[in-house]
Amino acid sequence: MTQNRRQLPEGSRAQPRERGDAHLAGENELLVRRPNGGPGTREGIEAYFRHCREQGDTAGPLRAFGIRMGTAELLAGTIDLRFAGEGLAPGQVNVAYGLYPSWRGRGLATRAVLLATQYAASEGGAEAVIQVEPENPASAAA
Repeated sequence: MTQNRRQLPEGSRAQPRERGDAHLAGENELLVRRPNGGPGTREGIEAYFRHCREQGDTAGPLRAFGIRMGTAELLAGTIDLRFAGEGLAPGQVNVAYGLYPSWRGRGLATRAVLLATQYAASEGGAEAVIQVEPENPASAAA
């Protein structure tokens, strides 16, 4: 994996992610290659979302958000911030994101990364770390 580092701008907010049905419907091969070990299940997604809510409620190191579009706020993907973890120096925040196939190629990941890093900066993050698989060059552009 290659790493793309960005200084974090100040200010902004995002909304916590939810709705496991939309997430499961949007998964494809690119999204399940993440370190989660394979395709999601309803039970696994619901447990992960509960974990994400708990982390947000307690100011834990994980913050997870939905990438939503339009007035119906359709779930287009997800973005996670980890404020602590293996390989992160103090002040670094790992940014992981994924868009569902029908939403790719529209600049949404770039916008989501900008908003999420603004939120991370407001929470004390100083530098974003994005790990990108070499087989996914479009993701490196975000």
